[in-house]
Amino acid sequence: MSTEATGWVIAGALTLFVLTMMTVLWFQGGLIARDERPLPSVVVGPQRPLGRCAAPTTRLSIGQAHREMQLHRDHLAADCPRKAAAFRVLVEERRVTPDSGRTT
Repeated sequence: MSTEATGWVIAGALTLFVLTMMTVLWFQGGLIARDERPLPSVVVGPQRPLGRCAAPTTRLSIGQAHREMQLHRDHLAADCPRKAAAFRVLVEERRVTPDSGRTT
């Protein structure tokens, strides 16, 4: 093998090694800057983003209220303004009768 060919083989091997190491580090998160600061106070209850649980800006229709109750079924109305608004609509429209012994 000529000297030039040996140089190309070594350069190729080094390039392959560097690319492999970069890929491994990327997938392990080593090349991604991690921000360990806590999130700003835009969460309600146990790490629930406000965008999904924010109170609606307009009154929900009965159908929308039913859908919101389904989407937020694992949330407590005390922690989720959107579920609370949906529940309030359903109570006002007499579609739901609140049970005084349970929380929603």
